[in-house]
Amino acid sequence: MAGWYVLDSTPLGSPEITALLVGIFWDVREVSLVSAIFAFACVFCLAMASVASIILRKQPQKALKAGTAITLTASLLGAAASVWALVSKFEDSYETLWSTALGPFTIGLDPLSSFFLLCVFLVGGLAALYGYGYVKNHPEILKTVLVWFPILLFSMALVVVSSDAMTFLLAWELMTLSSFLLVTADGERTSKPGLVYLLASQLGVVALFAMFAILATGAGSLHFDDMRSAGQPAIAGVVFLLGLLGFGTKAGFWPVHVWLPLAHPAAPSQVSAVMSGVMIKLGIYGLLRMLTFLGTPNYWWGVVLIMIGTMSGMGGIIQAMAQDDLKRILAYSSVENLGIVALGLGLGVLGLSANNNIVATLGFAGALLHVLNHGLYKGLLFQSAGVILGSVKDLNQTGGLIRQMPVTGYVFLTGSAAITGVPTLNGFISELLIFVGAFYGATLLPASQSLWAVAVVPILATLGGLTAVTFVKIFGTAFLGTPRSDYEAKDTVGTMKIALLIGVTLCFIIGIFPAPFVVLVKLGVTPLVSEVQIPQRFFDFLVRLPFVFIGLGAIFALLIFIRRRLLQNREVRAGETWACGYESVSPKMQYTAASFADPALSPAHFLLDARRDDRPAKGAFPKDISYELRLGDRVTNLLWKPAVDFILALSTRTEKLKRSDVRSYLILVLITLVSLLLWQAWVS
Repeated sequence: MAGWYVLDSTPLGSPEITALLVGIFWDVREVSLVSAIFAFACVFCLAMASVASIILRKQPQKALKAGTAITLTASLLGAAASVWALVSKFEDSYETLWSTALGPFTIGLDPLSSFFLLCVFLVGGLAALYGYGYVKNHPEILKTVLVWFPILLFSMALVVVSSDAMTFLLAWELMTLSSFLLVTADGERTSKPGLVYLLASQLGVVALFAMFAILATGAGSLHFDDMRSAGQPAIAGVVFLLGLLGFGTKAGFWPVHVWLPLAHPAAPSQVSAVMSGVMIKLGIYGLLRMLTFLGTPNYWWGVVLIMIGTMSGMGGIIQAMAQDDLKRILAYSSVENLGIVALGLGLGVLGLSANNNIVATLGFAGALLHVLNHGLYKGLLFQSAGVILGSVKDLNQTGGLIRQMPVTGYVFLTGSAAITGVPTLNGFISELLIFVGAFYGATLLPASQSLWAVAVVPILATLGGLTAVTFVKIFGTAFLGTPRSDYEAKDTVGTMKIALLIGVTLCFIIGIFPAPFVVLVKLGVTPLVSEVQIPQRFFDFLVRLPFVFIGLGAIFALLIFIRRRLLQNREVRAGETWACGYESVSPKMQYTAASFADPALSPAHFLLDARRDDRPAKGAFPKDISYELRLGDRVTNLLWKPAVDFILALSTRTEKLKRSDVRSYLILVLITLVSLLLWQAWVS
């Protein structure tokens, strides 16, 4: 039945209700409309793949239109259902008609899964809208994207709503497979990055199998409700570390991040936006879901998360600063942003371990809001990069793009400001929540834990400064100055432009009117914190923040008006720019991306596996002067590259088995059967 729905039973007219415009909601707990809408959304996603595969061969353009329309419909319904379920605090689970020897497949919703569903459908819908125009310009990937992109969205949604370990792992593997096929959509050029991604993903899955095996043994069931009610297992620390390895690999935490800077640049731009904006965040969802199984956490779990967040943040942004490839820069910056999320999770776990709901709420809420914010502005950056790379491939060969592609330039500038944490944009709000949580942790937590909360403050501040340097480097090199080479740049148009402008609008809405979104993330953390608490003074500040921004904007506009009035009758004289004694200004006189970042990177060369090759000037008339600095990823070179090379060599040798005759296959089957029988006899 319809009626006014009140959040948290808070009296109408309180700041929370005033901040979040409450409309008329259906009582979904009775009619289960959320489940029905979500089911239809998933069916529509799968229907897109079916429609595309049927009509693709003869009418690919119609397949593209139909597929995009169905995906957008699914995303709109899914996002609406997610907000509906979140505001209504809807919780329920359902067993499917299909069953296996391990039990039936089970799906369900609670506020945590509803929040992540919102992220999946919001970012996925914008990427689908952008992808319509992008795929039209790249017909070679049309078939792969049409079939597997909606399946990727479906599998991510299924991961979030899975309520038993078997369904979760099947959805997790479907997500890995579909994203792998999308990464390798461009053929041979992307085969090795796809292989590295697949190997890293399977390493994570092995850890997840072990984690769920321990939990299921203690609970006597694969169902999440039984795992939750079983209480903390005896080896909870081992379960936590296994989950951290398994989910952290997908999230791209350092040092298991190696696949991320390879796979994201290789994928189509809208796929990169979804992988970076949503898919890696499902590793965060998995960590949070795991915490609900383990009861009150040990405080050292929070310390480990803060340490991982620090290493991921610093390692990711330093590597991003060292890159010249635009999409690799964005990929490494995702490692840095997931480090910020890990810092928020660490604060939340410290708060839970000390039974301090304020610190726990602020830490988890900041992490969840950063998940959403990063998905929005990283989508802007990856999709803008797709437009730029359609005209020029090397960042050091660009320059002056703002004059040829103004829309893309200002969209990229907005995304850069948001990721740096500039006020009035969404990145500022989520980092502010984590900052406030750290300050409260410094005063409210026990002494042994408060030191870790204090450490979060300078770490976040340092990450913000390094991020600003990185994105000033990108924007200044690509969009300002004069072109460094001859190229013709085309600005974004059509659905690509619409998707980018919607993303920009959402970034500003969350940044200027943060209170309703803080309420949403507050609802999202209710499965984690027994009594969700955000300090009233801080929330009142968020409610009044729009008026502060509007007032500052009015003052700024007034100053501009006064300046123009004072200068309107003054004579303007134009002259040649002084070029330091040169006859004319050359593009070679501009900073390149590498030269701009080198002073900040010099102290970190030992982390970057720096290799310098130069011939310095000698004599009065020097010749053959050269300088080359190659910066790599030391973790990749020392840890992952040997392992990947070994697996590739092993697979090359075993490839000979494909050319064997029938007798060889029969011998291998016989050896396998005998080995299994001997193992079974030894076990029994």
